[in-house]
This record gives sequence, structure tokens and C-alpha cells, in this order.
Amino acid sequence: MSNVGKSVAKDSIELMPPMQLGIRGGVRNVVQIITHDASCYMEAAGAKLEEKYNIFWTVCADYCINKITERLESMDHVKMVLDEAKAITRFLYSDELLLELMRKHIVERELIRSSMLKSVVPFITLENMVSERENLVRMFTSEAWSTFPWICDLVMDSSFGAAEIDIL
Repeated sequence: MSNVGKSVAKDSIELMPPMQLGIRGGVRNVVQIITHDASCYMEAAGAKLEEKYNIFWTVCADYCINKITERLESMDHVKMVLDEAKAITRFLYSDELLLELMRKHIVERELIRSSMLKSVVPFITLENMVSERENLVRMFTSEAWSTFPWICDLVMDSSFGAAEIDIL
């Protein structure tokens, strides 16, 4: 497989010369082009390349996932649940003592996990909170948490728990 034209082209005009030089035509030569956003690249191919070559266009999976999570986060009920989950995790991770107490109660030991795709982190966190729900409820109903009623109320709210599951 050739990596001709692997550099990033900013528009269809810039993309044409490397593609014309590096692609061999014919039935046996199929070219897959992975793009961030296919619009300008498909314009380049639309001119002459698709007539002459077997080109298969694919939009980058990262781009698709980012677009999906962006649309999900724009929905009011999803945004509300993600904001509430963020409030809980910010509270827990804001103080070393709170963090230690949390780690004593939950199995996975961390609610927030990193990802190569930043846009999926809130959903991974939400998934972790759902899987640790019983432990979180047990933790927030323990004696040590009685001084933080607002966070306990949020975690104990059955509509929040149902909304978490609904989103996932």
C-alpha cells in the first residue's frame, strides 16, 4: 500500500496533483482515501479522478464519533444529565479526602477515565457512574457524607439514575 499524498491537503486544488501523480489506474488498483471532512476532497475527485480510478472515500471515524457526541450533547435532556454527572465528579475530585473516600467505596476506583477522543469522556464517565451506581448510593448515604446533602440528593434522585441509563 502506498502512502503517496499522505500529507494534509487543505482544499481540493491542493489535493489534485499528489493524487494524479501517485495513483495508478486500472481494475486491480483500488484507492481508499480517508478524510476528516469529505466535502472538498470529493469535489477534487468528482472532476476527473473517479472517472479514471477506482476510489473509495471514507470519512475518518474520529470525525464521525465527534459529530455524533456533539449532536447528543446538544440535546437538552442529555446536556442536563451530563452537567449533573460533571457536578458530581467535580465535587468528588475537588478534594483529596473526598477522593479517598470515593475510592474506598467504588470498585473501579476511578469514575473519570481519559480517552484519545476527548468528546467521549463525558459518556465514559456517565457509563462508569451507572456501573458504580449502587456503590455511589451506598457511599452517599453513609455517615461521612451527611454534611453534603445537595450532592447526596442529586445522586439519590431516581430521575437522574433513570436518565443516565436512558442516555447510554
